[in-house]
Amino acid sequence: VVPSLLVRGLPTTAEGWDDFWTHPAPGRGSGSADTAASAVTSALESLGPTFVKFGQALASRPDVVPPALASALASLQDDMVPFDTAEARNILRRELSAASSFSGGAPPPGASIDALASSMGDAPVAAASIGQVYRATLPGYGEVAVKIQRPGVRETVARDEGLLRSVAGALEALQVRGERLIRTDLVLAVEEFMGRIIEELDYGKEAANAQQFAEMYATPVGVPEGRRGPWPFRRGCRGTGGGA
Repeated sequence: VVPSLLVRGLPTTAEGWDDFWTHPAPGRGSGSADTAASAVTSALESLGPTFVKFGQALASRPDVVPPALASALASLQDDMVPFDTAEARNILRRELSAASSFSGGAPPPGASIDALASSMGDAPVAAASIGQVYRATLPGYGEVAVKIQRPGVRETVARDEGLLRSVAGALEALQVRGERLIRTDLVLAVEEFMGRIIEELDYGKEAANAQQFAEMYATPVGVPEGRRGPWPFRRGCRGTGGGA
């Protein structure tokens, strides 16, 4: 982004900014997909889930950022680089086994954690900042969606929260002639933003909400009868780092 600004100068119109974000980076050919917008998107993805969430928020606000940048950031919603599926299967086996995963203390007929893990596709159907989703088959129940958290994501979010709190506190403390330079409560804004991310890490709560939705919107309007309950693996949704 900085080299592009140095080469092309600072845009002065909305159209100029939109062209800036879609123009190939310096040294790239005219047909290159390596644009300033893609560079920002890649940088946010490499910084981890907290910054990806920030990018996702900007992607939903084309009234705030240029449409070209918003379009590039939209890929952070469900088209991020996935982690290895073999590792995802291991996480599933470990989490569900450790959680005494079957509802009611006994598995439904034919249910097997290994069978569920083995039935997962070789690639996720979607990969986002916190986890990725696979199609799978639960014996004795049918087709299900399996959502696996990225390994170490909770530790990363906790570290980012501490960093952002420190930065926000330092910015709030800045003064000019005895008055605060920034009057916005930045620490509170960080707490609210991080609180939403931490809620998304709780897969147990997400499973409970899904079950409640299924119970509220029964057939024929909502969830088909064959897809409601018995939620045999719900207790495995512990929300730990790398959870399932």
